[in-house]
Amino acid sequence: AAVFYAAYILAVRKSGSSGVARLMLATGWSGSLVLLPFSLGRGEFIPSSGESWVIALFLAVGVHLGGQGLIALGLKTTPVSVASLLFLIQPLTTAVLGYLFFSAQVTVAQSFGGVLILAGIAVARRARI
Repeated sequence: AAVFYAAYILAVRKSGSSGVARLMLATGWSGSLVLLPFSLGRGEFIPSSGESWVIALFLAVGVHLGGQGLIALGLKTTPVSVASLLFLIQPLTTAVLGYLFFSAQVTVAQSFGGVLILAGIAVARRARI
């Protein structure tokens, strides 16, 4: 996953402002095609109600376009090396928010991983000073 994520970050940085929309479209469609068999296998392909369609559209527009658009915007001014380190905090943030809002259980291994993420960011930050 890290290799694909790094390739995506580099592609966004290299594509410039005009190519980001095409890149997001290509990655969105390719990801959808990869996940389609799994979705069909579980019988969860087509939203069954108006509310389900609203949620699906929000995920597509709000989360995907919004989130990836902000990443592309941030990569215009942030070096890729710094941005890739900052992106490592996403799983940690997800675990903490899941624990706080949804009472999700955090294992010892996940906690240790979070500490490693923070330590890696601290080491990288200190090396840049």
